[in-house]
Amino acid sequence: MCFLASVSIVILLLAISIFNGSNKGLRTNGFRRSFIGQKILNQKMTLFLIHNSYYIAGVEGHNIYLGNYSQPNRLLMYNIITSDTQRIRLDIPHNKRRLAWKSIKISIDSANLFVAEGITPMILKKPLLGNRYENFDSDIRFNDFQPINSNSFVCRSYDVNSQNLLVKDYKNSKGARRKSYYLERQVDGFFCTDGILLFNHKKDQIFYVYFYRNQFICLDTSLSVLYKGKTIDSISHANIKIGNISSQNKRVLLSSQSVNKHAFTDGDFMFIHSDLIADNERVDLFDRNSVIDVYSLDRHAYLHSFYLPNYNNKAIREFRVVEDLVVVMYDRYLSVYDFSGKSPLVEK
Repeated sequence: MCFLASVSIVILLLAISIFNGSNKGLRTNGFRRSFIGQKILNQKMTLFLIHNSYYIAGVEGHNIYLGNYSQPNRLLMYNIITSDTQRIRLDIPHNKRRLAWKSIKISIDSANLFVAEGITPMILKKPLLGNRYENFDSDIRFNDFQPINSNSFVCRSYDVNSQNLLVKDYKNSKGARRKSYYLERQVDGFFCTDGILLFNHKKDQIFYVYFYRNQFICLDTSLSVLYKGKTIDSISHANIKIGNISSQNKRVLLSSQSVNKHAFTDGDFMFIHSDLIADNERVDLFDRNSVIDVYSLDRHAYLHSFYLPNYNNKAIREFRVVEDLVVVMYDRYLSVYDFSGKSPLVEK
């Protein structure tokens, strides 16, 4: 009887644990999602990559361009139609200048290729199919970069107090010009304002999605705020803890509650990879997928959500939505999906 009683207690505790685990976050996050289907994606292809240091530099036409942090002087091009791959040597000029090579990031924007690193700093531009680089001669130190057109770019920089701000540099007939916008401080101004910098070509608008709060901002190309959008969760204030290393005069992030992990905007939509489970969401599905929330930029409203599946037990590292295709980067894999059912690019 003692043995049976002990076993019963263990089973009861296990059941309680499983129940609590399966409902983790369901009573605390305070929002619900509207799904347009659990299986709306077809996997068109998957490409194995030797290194896990690849990232999506751009998607132009049927070509996907991948940069590589460990080999910044190389670009990998993959053609979705033919499945051909091509390695492109960039021949980045440095003129004996000491560059922060591992911080270099390549961006493909329309017919232009940008090479940027914000430590030195350096920003170069050339035609995608050309060889001659043009130097922007910018002295802005930055930790994120987004080209706007062939003559201007926006970046996230920081001031002497380590406060994050957006800076736009551009050239016109009167020479170089600069505009700036300070991101809204909640805790320290640096970690609490961390996020994702985006540019929407169709809208000709700049977007910034915060990591640790339910907000993104929309700015015009003069860095004037047009509106502040809300994501569907309820975390409006950054839940982070910051420590100090006095010997190095350095601040470090000790803990944080991530809200928005990745984001991308195209056309009339904003796509946000959320890190929070909804009240009406199954934990097993949330754990096996990355949930993408879709927002209407015209209506400033949440529309619906869909899942991007994990691959080989790896969650997505970044993604792009280009017309009816979803380009996803995993640990060592590049996958392309298309929509099999109702497309999420449809407003209610």
